[in-house]
Amino acid sequence: MADAARPRTRVRRWLTTRFNPTRDHARRAIRAAWSSLLVTAGVLLVVVPVGYATGADHAQVARAAGYGLVTAIGIVLRTHRSGRAWLGLLIGSVIGLFTVQLLGSLPATIQGPLNTLPSAMALTLAMIAGFGEGRVRGYRDSLRESSIVALMFTGLALVPGSGVLFFMPWLLLPSTAVIGGFFSLPTEGRRYAPPSTRLTVAVLVTVGVLSLAVAAEGGRSMLIAVPVVLAAVMVVPVAAFLGARAAAVWLRPRLLFYSQLAAYLRVMWVPIGSLAIGYLIIIVLFAGFYGMLARSSPGSFANVGEETGIMTWVSFAFFTGVGGNYTGVVPVSPGARALVGAQLIPTIGWVLVMFAAVMAYLQPKLAQIARRNQP
Repeated sequence: MADAARPRTRVRRWLTTRFNPTRDHARRAIRAAWSSLLVTAGVLLVVVPVGYATGADHAQVARAAGYGLVTAIGIVLRTHRSGRAWLGLLIGSVIGLFTVQLLGSLPATIQGPLNTLPSAMALTLAMIAGFGEGRVRGYRDSLRESSIVALMFTGLALVPGSGVLFFMPWLLLPSTAVIGGFFSLPTEGRRYAPPSTRLTVAVLVTVGVLSLAVAAEGGRSMLIAVPVVLAAVMVVPVAAFLGARAAAVWLRPRLLFYSQLAAYLRVMWVPIGSLAIGYLIIIVLFAGFYGMLARSSPGSFANVGEETGIMTWVSFAFFTGVGGNYTGVVPVSPGARALVGAQLIPTIGWVLVMFAAVMAYLQPKLAQIARRNQP
């Protein structure tokens, strides 16, 4: 009896360990949160410096970063099971950069959500469809994917003073779905598969509501407000959609190639670290020699004062090892020049030795990875 019960215990233990819903959900949540955190840092690292470099002010950079972050996090939460968090980083960065450029090209009086959000939603839908993350083939598919995009941009409402953005993405949902559905169909299908009556009425209602809001806010007539709204809701988003989809389709096979590099990078990480450690030891050692020579024999180096510290010599040793001089320190005396030449000998030798060792270490591993990646 004991022997018969033992296999059941093993099976029960294996099932409990293998298919524990609570543990699986917790693991997925932690993985998704970690991926979202990494992608958030990546989007900020791309959008914020480029935004300030283009001359945008704090408000414009913050708004562009918000557009990029909600898109990136939404895509990460959607794709974390497939391991395509890089897609969230890519699309979020593109949305943020597009927004900051758009804000920089618009006058300050018309930088509201009406002139940025429709194009950002169309751009996001185009990149999702172009990279194959969502199926957009007709108006029904486009409506589903546009709903997901609208849900992403609803997160902008969490920013203080942006409560209107809770409703704005859903108001723009019909026009985004029509753009995506129309241009996802072949040329023949556009004539024989028009949008549904409900979707068409929803687009007309959106244009009417936004036109009334623009007319009431700016004191304009409806004859001026309607063309302004049509340009912001349809014309510019169509151009953004077509350009982004073409770019995504062209980039997709080329970016997927980089996914194969992950295996090579994992193998090469150890030898690259070893090379860096040895090179760092040489830099620190000769930085001490340079500082000692400058202290014991003043005038050996030009542009060196009493306040020169170890970081100056570390920087000088680094650029000397790579064959450049960007620190302003110049060796003058024969001893200083000889010391500079002495640094190049172990530096070049270390690179040659490590290159030979790394190739011998990597050759069988790289061949194994190449065989694994063969179709």
